[in-house]
Amino acid sequence: MYYRQQQAKLKYEGNIFETKDGKQFIITEYVNKDEVYVKFLATGFETKTIASYIRKGEIKDPMSPTVLGVGVTGLCNIRENGNLIPEYVYWRSMLQRICYGKYKDDRLSYKDCSVSDNFRYFPNFKEWCTKQVGFGNKGWHLDKDILIKGNKEYSPETCCFVPPEVNTLILNRKASRGDNPIGVHFNKTQNKYQANCQVNGKLAFLGYYKTSEEAFNAYKKAKEAYIKEVAEEWRDSIDPRVYESLMNWVIEITD
Repeated sequence: MYYRQQQAKLKYEGNIFETKDGKQFIITEYVNKDEVYVKFLATGFETKTIASYIRKGEIKDPMSPTVLGVGVTGLCNIRENGNLIPEYVYWRSMLQRICYGKYKDDRLSYKDCSVSDNFRYFPNFKEWCTKQVGFGNKGWHLDKDILIKGNKEYSPETCCFVPPEVNTLILNRKASRGDNPIGVHFNKTQNKYQANCQVNGKLAFLGYYKTSEEAFNAYKKAKEAYIKEVAEEWRDSIDPRVYESLMNWVIEITD
């Protein structure tokens, strides 16, 4: 028994092996077949395993970016009672929307967007979630550009949770309106510029105008007033930072 164990120790200890998914690790200590200590070369993560897992390449490195090639789950449990926890659902969806894999969202609002290094590490994102106003509210969205207009990065400083009614307030549909300012399109029948604004889910007609600038000004006035109205409606439920941002929101002709 002792001889076989020493032979196994020589075979494993100090040698480099590889997992099924190509991650290399070194055996730092071999005690017996049921107690083997390894260290992953790329991340430095150390763990205890058994010899059969080493031979099969079935050891997992939780510090490796295995989620869409960029996300690190760490040592966090991502399931509870067999179901994915809400924090993980938000996190993976965020990574999918940006640019990591076949699930990438090609809408203009996600063009050139990214996720901060801090948020690519799931334990950080999970901890951040638990401290946020609105987290856990059914149907609420993770938003990146209400606190900072035009922001392109998901990060602890720029993100917040908001209800759908608030999230849709600032959607930018540049692709659908062409070269006209936001809220404006040219009505060929009237030979004038027409202004419209979404209010309570319906398209409100704001009139016809000789120039696109006049039409935009009508839209700007109506939209900013509606944003403030919605902000007041949700004031007691949303993050105070979200309320403040909405109350000071400025619609620009370049939006």
